[in-house]
Amino acid sequence: MTRVLAGFILAVTAAFAAVDNPICEKTGQSSYRISFDLSGPNERVSIFASSRSDRIDTAKPLAIATASPVEVTTESTGRIYFHLQPRNGPSRVVAVRRLDLEGAWNTRDMGGYRTEDGSYVRWGTIYRSAELNGLTDHDFEYLKSLNLKVLCDFRAQSERTRSPTDLMRLPGTRYDVLPISPGASQRPPPGRGRPVPSRPPTPNPTNAKPYTFMTAAAPQFAQVFHSIARGDLPLLFHCTAGKDRTGMMAGILLSLLGVSRETILHDYLDSTNLPDAELVKIAKVTKSSVTNLAAARRFTSVERAQLELTFDLLEKHYGSVETYLQTAVGLSDDEITTIRTRLLEK
Repeated sequence: MTRVLAGFILAVTAAFAAVDNPICEKTGQSSYRISFDLSGPNERVSIFASSRSDRIDTAKPLAIATASPVEVTTESTGRIYFHLQPRNGPSRVVAVRRLDLEGAWNTRDMGGYRTEDGSYVRWGTIYRSAELNGLTDHDFEYLKSLNLKVLCDFRAQSERTRSPTDLMRLPGTRYDVLPISPGASQRPPPGRGRPVPSRPPTPNPTNAKPYTFMTAAAPQFAQVFHSIARGDLPLLFHCTAGKDRTGMMAGILLSLLGVSRETILHDYLDSTNLPDAELVKIAKVTKSSVTNLAAARRFTSVERAQLELTFDLLEKHYGSVETYLQTAVGLSDDEITTIRTRLLEK
């Protein structure tokens, strides 16, 4: 009986394939390279292009792949999601992470990151960006197609006055002003710290400093998390450069979802790895001293140690990032569960 049951389990397992770790890169005006891991012998994957992250809206696949990577071409415009459907098993979604905007930079979809338990962050639900004052007609049409419910602006009043966002061009999108001062001091409430296991100190060869605004910014971060828990999605949050205040919001959100620290660091450092085309936008659009590529590269620079030291500081004061979110930000257990349910898929 045991042998029969084991054979049945193996047969059922072999009947299903899994597509994991998909990556999508744009290689031309309408061409893309898609790579992925595929379990199961003699398996193949049908690749569909869709305007929706939650469903396939075309009848015919672009390609049927038996190996990775695969090159595909589509005449579809706007935001494109590729659905990778094996013959047996659930489909997996992938898209180009950076949004194709003409007058904004460092605008990214936070979907597709794998958690440590094997789930994935849903595409098309959470976006991060730098300032949006340079959006063109093309950009507004592109953003309208995303059906953004909420736009969260972490900039101070002086930043918003210098570089205002034309909210009239985004009807139906709620604009939440959540100003965070980058220089706010870190003053955690006394008595909330918990012992943490000893670990090697974070390497700090450049004398990087942790972000000091995390406790002062907790009420602003709370509004973003509450919006997500209520289902006010898709949601975009941003600051001026899209790397510090925005980077930390992204970091604590991905941490709550169970994404590995190394992947969170990769997301954070992507602000530094902007292609030259993105840097050109900064020199054109930003109303500051950023007037050339070298200045733009400095403007978007972040250091790995700065994020690591900030996480170290949160863990020292609160015991863990999740405890920080519960005590300083004020998330309830129900909200944490709801946020994970809304933003994660198997």
